[in-house]
Amino acid sequence: MLDLAIKGVEKSFGDRRVLRGLDLSIPAGKITALLARNGAGKSTLVSVIAGRLRPDAGEVLFQGQPIATAGSIRRDRELIGRIGVAPQETGVYPDASAIENLTFAGGCYGLRGRVLGAAATRTLALLGLTSLADTKARLLSGGQKRRLHTAMALVHEPDLILLDEATVGSDPEARRYILDAVRGLAAKGATVLYTSHYFPEIEALQADIAILRDGRIIRHGSFEEIVGGDPQANLEEIYFAAHAAQVEAQAALA
Repeated sequence: MLDLAIKGVEKSFGDRRVLRGLDLSIPAGKITALLARNGAGKSTLVSVIAGRLRPDAGEVLFQGQPIATAGSIRRDRELIGRIGVAPQETGVYPDASAIENLTFAGGCYGLRGRVLGAAATRTLALLGLTSLADTKARLLSGGQKRRLHTAMALVHEPDLILLDEATVGSDPEARRYILDAVRGLAAKGATVLYTSHYFPEIEALQADIAILRDGRIIRHGSFEEIVGGDPQANLEEIYFAAHAAQVEAQAALA
């Protein structure tokens, strides 16, 4: 079953064409890592899939229902409650505690009352933040803020999870909690699109890989198919999109 289907999506900003007839399909319960160099359009694609940015052409379908088509975006509460999005930029409320941040996020996704409280408590534990529940977000470390940011996207146990550079700048503990959470939700049937520059964590997630270049998906397959010497692979393209991106990310953290 193809839960997420992206068909012929195009997006331009002025004269700059970012997405050029992009096609990608992801089945339920699978994690697909979107790999590309900085500025290649990963965040734009995530915004289109999330229904936050209108495509110029093409469509995005989730379980057969349109999220976004040329000139229109679906914004009903039922859909919002099934998608979890963690953008690349960390978005937490600094003067609210960790539990208050999660309660607010859960409310935005339609959770109420005891269900909301239980979901917030459960998600704090999932991301290893229980002991920090009453701590103001501004007092958290960078890795803890990144975990809280991710938790806010997962608090309602969404069916479709979009994580854009979820572990950027994270310490090893934060990275472990985030990867474990992603694997666990995929095991329960969630569809996950995960953008990253960090190759080892893509392997740890046992994710499929989709390589984005020149506004299109040029390769899509299992980790072994893409990295493991597939004779049909264009090794120059894979090296450009994958290893060069990893080197850039490692240099940024040095």
